[in-house]
Amino acid sequence: MASSDEFAERLGASLAAFLLWPPMAGRVAATLMSSPTPLTLADLQERLGASGGSISEMTRLLLTTGVIQRIKTPGVRRAQFQWAPDAWVNCANHTVRQMSQLKELAGQARQQGGASEEHFQQRLSEMEHYYQLMVDGVAQLAKEYEQAFHSGRE
Repeated sequence: MASSDEFAERLGASLAAFLLWPPMAGRVAATLMSSPTPLTLADLQERLGASGGSISEMTRLLLTTGVIQRIKTPGVRRAQFQWAPDAWVNCANHTVRQMSQLKELAGQARQQGGASEEHFQQRLSEMEHYYQLMVDGVAQLAKEYEQAFHSGRE
């Protein structure tokens, strides 16, 4: 079996590729996922051999998607980061919000007549339908996963 460092590197690369994150975001996510304790920006910088600016930018991205959370530990002066307990559901819900925005954009453009050509109207209609199906499907999967995950923890 691969060491936890090797696994974290492979997981980071896979997450980055799948979620279209920069590779460093995948590495930060994997490091926090595999860490039993919260880590500071300095801890992440040291573990990953990356600049402070890069780590700061990647933690902001990961906070936005909901896969990590920022915490304040009593007695520790610096903010720390940890893998979010509901990371996968948070990531799915973030994806749903992004897809909803694309669906709304297509619908608004189609209804405002910004696309006068028939082929463009058709493509906007297809885009709107596609993203509605994606929103419904991913939202349902997140709900099912959350129900199964929480019932398994109790």
